[in-house]
Amino acid sequence: MLAAAIAERPVDFASVDRVIPYVGDPPTADAAIWGTSGHLIKSHERFSRLGNQGRRRFIYLVRDGRDVAVSYFYFCRRHGTWAGSFDGFLDAFLAGRLDGYGSWPVHVEGWLGDRADQPEHILIRYEDLHRDAGAELARCASFLATPLDDERRERALAAGSAERMRAAERRSARKVADPSIPNVRATKSSGWREHFGADQLAEFRRRAGRAFELAGYEPD
Repeated sequence: MLAAAIAERPVDFASVDRVIPYVGDPPTADAAIWGTSGHLIKSHERFSRLGNQGRRRFIYLVRDGRDVAVSYFYFCRRHGTWAGSFDGFLDAFLAGRLDGYGSWPVHVEGWLGDRADQPEHILIRYEDLHRDAGAELARCASFLATPLDDERRERALAAGSAERMRAAERRSARKVADPSIPNVRATKSSGWREHFGADQLAEFRRRAGRAFELAGYEPD
């Protein structure tokens, strides 16, 4: 949505990385400059992997880790990187064995643990974004000291809709292992309740209690 708000041309899955590149990628001619805040860059990395951040400003986007686990499970099945059960996947997810980004609790604690009350960042929760995208977008614009006019705001909200993203996914030519699993699945919150058993939930609580607290989630 931030990319769509600032870009001068339509943004989709193929072009968004040119507008808001990943950390370490050189800015392109399409790279967005948000007011006096400079280029916006993004990363999935853990805080420690990015080195000493000092007092750099950031927007941290977080989603309930239980919903992240379910979403990532289907993502990995779609791309052929996981073929086992959800129970085995959840254990690997909580142990940080799936990729180089670490576990969800470690990631949240790394970015928010010592900075929870500092003004150099804002926390955007997926659930709040889903509930009132306009309000959360306005928070981001205020943090970046660049107000949005009505045209950019509506453009951003339209680009962030599930319908628009599903349409973009259908147009994508990228090959996947299991195309029957959509990339943009259910967008509701607490869908994890349909996948977690009592033991799995207890284990998630045990490992992620501090992360739940920092991100403002109830662990039940």
